Formats: sequence, C-alpha cells, structure tokens
Amino acid sequence: MKMDWLRTSLIGGIALVCFLLMIRWGEFQERNQPAISQTTIHNSSATVEEISDVPDVSSSPSASDSYIPGTEEPEETASTQWIRVKTDVLDILIDPRGGDIVKVALPTFYAQLNKPDMPFVLLNQTDAHTYVATSGLVGANGTDSKDSRPLFNSVKRNYTLADGEEQLQVDLTYEQSPDVAITKRYSFNAGSHLIDVRYLISNNSDKPWQATLYGQIKRDGYNPNPASFMGMQPFVGASTSTNEKNYLKLSFDDIADEPLTHKKEGGWVAMVQHYFLSAWVPPPDSVNEYRMFKSKNADMYYFQFTGQPTRVAPGTKGEVAAGFYSGPKDIKTLEKISPYLDLTVDYSFLWWIAKPLFYALDGIHSFVNNWGVAIILLTVLIKILFFYPLRRQLQIHGQNAQSAAQNAGAERALWRRPSEIFR
Repeated sequence: MKMDWLRTSLIGGIALVCFLLMIRWGEFQERNQPAISQTTIHNSSATVEEISDVPDVSSSPSASDSYIPGTEEPEETASTQWIRVKTDVLDILIDPRGGDIVKVALPTFYAQLNKPDMPFVLLNQTDAHTYVATSGLVGANGTDSKDSRPLFNSVKRNYTLADGEEQLQVDLTYEQSPDVAITKRYSFNAGSHLIDVRYLISNNSDKPWQATLYGQIKRDGYNPNPASFMGMQPFVGASTSTNEKNYLKLSFDDIADEPLTHKKEGGWVAMVQHYFLSAWVPPPDSVNEYRMFKSKNADMYYFQFTGQPTRVAPGTKGEVAAGFYSGPKDIKTLEKISPYLDLTVDYSFLWWIAKPLFYALDGIHSFVNNWGVAIILLTVLIKILFFYPLRRQLQIHGQNAQSAAQNAGAERALWRRPSEIFR
C-alpha cells in the first residue's frame, strides 16, 4: 500500500514538472520570436508580380469595347506620402498609388499588456512582412492593370474622426481622362471596424464606360504565433464561404498545393489568424468569383474577389462598392456583416456545445461586466442545470450497486458447503 502511494506521488510530480516546462517553453518561444519591424515602407522596388496580381478579365465580352483609355501612368506630380485616417477603433495608412490600405493598427487592442501607446498592428507593409488590402477597377475601362496603378489625389494627408461624429469620408480622386473622373471613397463609422470602399464614376464622355471591381488581400506566409511545446498553433490562413460549404478554411500549404477558385452570390474571403481577421465582403446581391493562390516566384499569397462588370452610360454617373473588415473576431459583429462570416471563430467539431456556452457567457458578462465573475456564474448555472440528471444517475448507480451486492450474496449462499446447507 505504501509503495502504491509513493508511485502515484512520483507520477503526479513528474506530470506537474512536465506541465510547468511546457508553460515555460511557450513563454521562451514568445520572448525569443524574431521581432518584426512595424515601419511601413513603399513597395516601389518590388517586381511587377509582387506589386499586385491584378485580376485578368481580358477574356470577358467587355474587352472588345471600343472605348479603352490609355494605360500610361500619370507623372509623379502628387506627393506619394501616406494618407493617414484615424477613428476611435482604427488607425490606417492608405497608399495614394492604387488607393490601397497598407497598414491597419487597432488602438483599442494593445500589442503589449498595459501599453496603450502600442496598438496592435494587423496589416502592414514592412521590409520583412507584407499584409495589405488592395482594390481597383479592371477590364475595358479599368484603372488597374498588371503594370499600371492609378495615382490618386487627396485634399489632405491626415483625417480624424472627431469626438461626437458618427461618420468620416475620405475621397481619393483620379482623372482617368478629360471626360471621366473617378473617386475612390473610404467611409468609416464610429466604433466600427468595417470600412465601405466605394468607386464613384462620372462619365461625361459620349461613349459607355465599363469596368469590374476587385478586392484582394495580399500576404506572405509569416506566422505570428510561435509553436507550443506540443507543436500546437492557432490556425493562420485563408477562409471563404462556398456554395458547398458555409465555412471553408485553407492553410498556406493547402493553397500552395492547390489554388481555389469558386463563384458565389454574395460571399466573402478572409485572412484569419488568432483573435483577428481581415475580409473583403462584396454586396450580398452580386455574383462574384473568388480566387486563392500563391505567387509562382515569391512567398506571397493572394485572396481575392472580382465582381460583375459595372456599366455607366454616356453623360451619367455610376458606382460600385464592397466592404472591408479588419479587426477582432467578434461573433455578433461578424454575423451582421455577412452570412457565415462568424464561423471564422472556429469552434471545431464541438461548435454545437461551444457556441451556446459562449452566448450564455457573453450574456452574463453584459450584466456583471467582469469575465471572471461571468465564468464562475456560468459554471454554477451549468451545475444547477445538471444537478437533477447527475443526482438521478447517482441514485441509479447506487441501486445497481445494491442489487449487484444482493446477487453476489445469493450466489455465495448457493456455493456453501453441503454440511452447512443440510444441517
């Protein structure tokens, strides 16, 4: 008996030491992970393919349209310094070349605990890491091609959503021709991580104008989450909603092995990592083609959508838009943005248990405003809900044990010595 106690104690001690070593190893990995520079840079030295893999719609019927503007780039007369936009939940940089989002910082989420002056940076374009959101117009009268991006102008270089204001609009203008003016408008709302990206086309020419909107997330294969002692890592990769699957996720290796292309009405395409995601969300009533692929010559991945051609008659105006989300995996928010986007909060195969528990925990937290207390109260509530089934199970187990004991006693009685039975 003494040896059994000693063996159990040794096994428990070894298990505890292994557990503590796992925790310390994880902390060591996190502390010694190579630091990534947060200094945003221009990508002017990149190759054509690395600058942007603009969708090719030249095979569409619109390619034969007679009115096709020149593709020569405008002279670099405008300053190409960043356009900075700040709201209460977003701090972003926009590149005038293409009007792309090249950096997104989240002021309400800190890169390090208790350091509000260091917001978490989700998107960025540095000398060691690329994660940007690009968009444009392609096709017969498009402004974007594989070797040319438009240079937009802005009346200011800094925009701030003031306290008390609900919306901020940032207009980037581009004169495509003497008779065609294009405005790329970014609209921001207070407290929202969803950005409305809208193209306003003014066609004062005597010919029809036509182009197709595309949105794209461009990212390298960098994984910001160090592997744990057991080799476990949060998922980092792409996800989308298809006609066959409401939620399909693909790792970088999956995309490198086999690119994905599919069409869907509405839908979305996202880049997912631990706690955060970015996603392009076209209008729900539009039919879009989605593509996920890896560059042939670089460690760069593209998650993009292209919509249907937008036509603007001579002497009229038109517009086309899509939403871009960049922020935390907030289930309630993602549910409102697009169907099944909330599934990026991946509960795995136990989602049918985990999701109701989350809603219960979130509901309790809305009253007590303390996550620790909410967890305790949820635990008590679960105990109360399962008290009667557990009590009933214990009663049945006790009755079964008593019946088993009685049966065992009866069997022993049958096997008594004959002299005891017949005396």
